Amino acid sequence: ISDSININKYFNKTESDVAQTIFDKELIGSGNYKYFKGAGSDIWKERHVNVDESFGVDDIIIPGLTPLESLTRMARLSWGGPLYKGSFYTFFETPEGFQFANIEKRIEQNKRIGANFVIDPFAHAKKSRSIHNYRTVQRYSSLHVKPGSKKINNGTFGHAVRTVDYIKKKHNDTTFLLDETYNQFTHTGNISNFSTAFFELFGKKNLHQYTIPIDSTAPESNADQIIGQRHVFKDLMTTAQISIIVYGDVTIKAGDCVGLTMPETGTQAYRDKSIYSGTWFVIGVEHSVD
Repeated sequence: ISDSININKYFNKTESDVAQTIFDKELIGSGNYKYFKGAGSDIWKERHVNVDESFGVDDIIIPGLTPLESLTRMARLSWGGPLYKGSFYTFFETPEGFQFANIEKRIEQNKRIGANFVIDPFAHAKKSRSIHNYRTVQRYSSLHVKPGSKKINNGTFGHAVRTVDYIKKKHNDTTFLLDETYNQFTHTGNISNFSTAFFELFGKKNLHQYTIPIDSTAPESNADQIIGQRHVFKDLMTTAQISIIVYGDVTIKAGDCVGLTMPETGTQAYRDKSIYSGTWFVIGVEHSVD
């Protein structure tokens, strides 16, 4: 249905309000949607959108996009305001409907209520199909860790955003240093993965610079706060990734948080939790049926 609709419109709203308006009026309110809905509940299923609020009213033009393309565009333009410094919005679909999601907000909501899994090969080997092993991980991948050199080059540890105003013929630089702002982001965990010595050596020297043009006659776009900090938050979010195979659970979906517990090797008296242990954000789920 979305592919059959073309939107050319101007809005003066927040990006989240534009997303909600487009979904309700341009998609749900379209003639094609109403026509297919008439097919009946046997082959038709209502779809809804869950929109997380964005901040800042902007002048927004939708230049000939479909409704779903428009919501993807609005997610890229959204600002998280003072509470969600990462401003990482994305648009995706889950069994519960479409999600216009502020990832930091979803982490904040879900990190204490998600399912908890245990990586215990010995228990699984003894009783692989026992109901008691329902939350035991069957298999897991090696830990994929993003190289520190990439984060240095991306400006994750430190960068400057230069906004160039061609109307007033001036520019402004906004500097970002991770050691000063790390705790302002919403994380799945609470421990930073870099040392002070490392940051002093690589974070404060040769700052990566973003340059963006702005129009001082238009409403404030907050681009200087969105561009660099979103890249930083995405880099931090994808520093470590793992894939796990567990017993079927259709309630787990992208956007959830799950807990992993894996004891480190060693004697029972001194076993500690490994680097696999902690809260993880779910970016994708695949269900397999035997």
